[in-house]
Amino acid sequence: SVFAVPAVYQHSTGIMMGQTTAQSAWLGQELGYAPRDGLQFYALKIACDIADMWSEAYSKRQSIKLSPEASEHAQTMWLTDRFQKFVKVIEATRVEAAALKIDEDIAGWTYLLGPEPCYIDFALVNMFLTHGYMFGKSLTDQAIASTECTGVTGAYNAMMERPLVKAYLETSEPELYHSVSAAGLDYDLDAGVSSNAHSWRASHVGVHVGLLRSAVSQPPWTIKHGAFRVENGNSPRSISVDTW
Repeated sequence: SVFAVPAVYQHSTGIMMGQTTAQSAWLGQELGYAPRDGLQFYALKIACDIADMWSEAYSKRQSIKLSPEASEHAQTMWLTDRFQKFVKVIEATRVEAAALKIDEDIAGWTYLLGPEPCYIDFALVNMFLTHGYMFGKSLTDQAIASTECTGVTGAYNAMMERPLVKAYLETSEPELYHSVSAAGLDYDLDAGVSSNAHSWRASHVGVHVGLLRSAVSQPPWTIKHGAFRVENGNSPRSISVDTW
């Protein structure tokens, strides 16, 4: 039932799941990072917004002519326009979701949909870090701050402070290839393919759910064409990896 990689395979059930957003929701359910009751569709809507941002930003970065003006072009055409509109829409969705929890104050929501993270918080980290890689951390941080969306930025900052997220990011490989990086703006496509081209792997899954770590005693998952790690509690566990 999988059209293309990346795909996630669960050994205990024989289930193989394609599509990054579906994989993230499924793994969130399996690993204790599902959204709370009544907020599932808000989470799915935000996950789709994040996936759209990732896809559109990647397309924008691919289309930029590799020149000294590339960063300015990216800032004008994406980071100061549609990127910020997307972030504001996610913030608005968060407020709408909070209105359903009448016994809670949104000020107590550390993460996107509550006081504890769910799978969309990991997806948010992936999307912001990917922007930093493609357009430069400085420009990306400026664009995020300019939205004044304290709920979204607060969730991102809280995720980045989680000890196991920090530990993962300290050792993780780049999820995209050099020619779409901010450092690769002077990269000559005619010279050949970057040596890092294959480090893209399962770029969505590699950090969406790759920021998670499993608490199970035996690794029950295989990522097809990608790297996968999960977080649960304080105990890291290894995950088997296959490549198609």
